[in-house]
Amino acid sequence: MSAANDLFETLRAFRTSPEAGKTPQQLLVDYCQNVLGGVERLHFDFKTKSQPVSQSLDDADKKNLAKAISGFANETGGVLIWGLNDTTIVPNPISNVSKFVNSILQLSHQVTAPAVSGIDGDFVTSDDNPKDGFGLIFVPESDLPPHRVLLNIPEVKDHYFKRTGSSFSRATHSQLEDMFGRRPRPALAVEFELDARTSKDEICVVVLLENKGRGIARYPFLSLEVEAPFGLSEWGIDGNGKFGLPVIEKGSGLNVEHRTLYGSMKFGSQEGFAIHSGMRHPITKIVKFAPNNGARDANDLSVRWSIAAEGTPLRDDERVLSESELTMLPKSMK
Repeated sequence: MSAANDLFETLRAFRTSPEAGKTPQQLLVDYCQNVLGGVERLHFDFKTKSQPVSQSLDDADKKNLAKAISGFANETGGVLIWGLNDTTIVPNPISNVSKFVNSILQLSHQVTAPAVSGIDGDFVTSDDNPKDGFGLIFVPESDLPPHRVLLNIPEVKDHYFKRTGSSFSRATHSQLEDMFGRRPRPALAVEFELDARTSKDEICVVVLLENKGRGIARYPFLSLEVEAPFGLSEWGIDGNGKFGLPVIEKGSGLNVEHRTLYGSMKFGSQEGFAIHSGMRHPITKIVKFAPNNGARDANDLSVRWSIAAEGTPLRDDERVLSESELTMLPKSMK
């Protein structure tokens, strides 16, 4: 997940998961004043609505929205926080905030060319009226920059914007050249499938790399770590030692019923290998054998991983799959 997406999830949780003794508004304002107030606003911006008592958007609101969508999408994404003063971060709640957010989401795909996909929205309620509150608009980094503003409003029409420090500025000619020349980026993700040939005496999960981006993932890298009683198979995908990517490093071996599994492994691509957009590529298998004594222990699978590819930063993530979630995984015959 990106820094902007992480921030969006943090802010929206104030409404659904409030802390004891504090209202959603208090949590939001405290966080914005005490945490965000002292950092550079590269991935977020505060905006007050020109007419807070109306949920409809006037030209000033549309202009702010268009600059933010173009500027955030042309850079690394961001969150627009509506209902807080840009200078003092003092709350100024918006009436009927859910309709206000819906109005923004309906308009968001019409303000730039090309349209920015993946825009999301939510809100945090006000202390005075649960129908009022603060809008949260998430704009992801785009794979198809640059994005030009389409709205017929002076100061923004036909301009390209960038997020520079704590403000939005028009992109220069050289910056536009860089954006037009930017290649679509890959977006690798780790996915899991249940091996259809799994017997009652074992659990066998296939680990795959999926490219969800629009660019080609060249030289992919994957580091996996699992917790006992699961382990990474020494026999690879086909049972004969073949892996989806060459093994760079094996961690400590786990002796399980006289068969060797590994707690961690690292994989890296050979020259010329690539995972194309939309492609799912199996890498290895995670295995858990049933003990010979017939005892039944916990089947929750905990996996941590790091992934990267040419031109993309190393990204860490983790997932815990419960026993019931394992049985619901899609089946794989590979």
